[in-house]
Amino acid sequence: MIRDTFSHRLGRRAQRRACASPKTKPLPSATSDSPPERRVYHDSDLGFPPLWIASAGILTFDHAHHRIHHVPRPTPSGTTGHAPSVRVDGVALKTKVPTAHRFDSHDPDIIHDFLTNAYGIEMTLRAAGSYRFRHHRVDAGHFWLETVEHSTRLEIEVGRVGALVIGQVVSGQIDRTCARVSGRFGPGDVFLAAAPGLPYSVRWLPGKVRLCVLNLSVLTKVTGGAPPDRVGTIQFIGLAPASPALAQLWRNTTSYVNHVVLGNPYAYQQPLVIANAARMLAASALAVFPNTTAGWPTTTDRRDATNATLRRATAFIDEYADRDIEAADIAAAAQVSLRALQLAFRRHLDTTPMTHLRRVRLDRAHRDLLQADPRQETVSAIAFRWGFLSHSRFTARYHAIYGFPPSRTLHA
Repeated sequence: MIRDTFSHRLGRRAQRRACASPKTKPLPSATSDSPPERRVYHDSDLGFPPLWIASAGILTFDHAHHRIHHVPRPTPSGTTGHAPSVRVDGVALKTKVPTAHRFDSHDPDIIHDFLTNAYGIEMTLRAAGSYRFRHHRVDAGHFWLETVEHSTRLEIEVGRVGALVIGQVVSGQIDRTCARVSGRFGPGDVFLAAAPGLPYSVRWLPGKVRLCVLNLSVLTKVTGGAPPDRVGTIQFIGLAPASPALAQLWRNTTSYVNHVVLGNPYAYQQPLVIANAARMLAASALAVFPNTTAGWPTTTDRRDATNATLRRATAFIDEYADRDIEAADIAAAAQVSLRALQLAFRRHLDTTPMTHLRRVRLDRAHRDLLQADPRQETVSAIAFRWGFLSHSRFTARYHAIYGFPPSRTLHA
């Protein structure tokens, strides 16, 4: 069940439909001072697991002019809504508890205003007659997962997009054109809406599509960025998956994040879990769609892969293992490139920085299990706290290190 605190059915026609439906309530009148009533409903029709709905100051409705206002204009960044930020040696470590937002309207003007403000970009919509448009977003900061559905033939021209938008068609058909590259996509197909920074257009028959909107900074952090002698940004050289198997990888990844992470309140309330989910989506996107990322080993990297680098890196990991840190953050703290950091860990510990971080977090989880009250805590809750998404994998890893399951430690 989901509780919705703000997203009522919008538009005059939608209001009349809402009055006739026992599942919805009409909009307050323009002169009413009372707040909107809360509604409880199922969300399975939009393909998302249950999640607490909160407005987070996202949308307001001007009853006098029947328009939606959006404050502020968002991009997936981890800084909208409730997003505390902690700085560690100059590295911003942001967290955000996911919130969900729903929009539903029959009014073309309201639909246009909503889309323009929801994505913070200009767009033009042309529709074949009246239609219904539904939009549901789970905002997890650095990424959004969305379901969009409509009931007519739409032609949409979209301005320059400052994020990576990946679509998966559920029903209907989409024709997308970006930089003179066109593609037609039907049910089950996966595609990039556009290369980041480029405008695009779509012709969309009635149907439903699922979208993942990724902040570009997550992609850069996953790759570690280029060293100074290879300055540049990630460029996508193909807008379709490199193979059918990789398209399936993307479907599996988004399904996993949807149901294992966002479907479990113990998981999505943990900052480390959400951060790992963002990195998983980014890494999958880079694997699925052809792009210019590659390793950049240099002579400087090999020279910097020293014991001193390793000491700085492990000290940073020990101090901030409970924070949302990644390989790029560890490299910055060690004052070397990501490649030099990886070489240092491989050369001196025969492991990787992230494997070492997971081992430290496993040790911290072991400590929490020893100290926990089994009447108040569970193995899953402690595993989620330390960023382990899968209970079964956590149990297997724990057993491999300690020789017995974590449940025995908790109940000892």
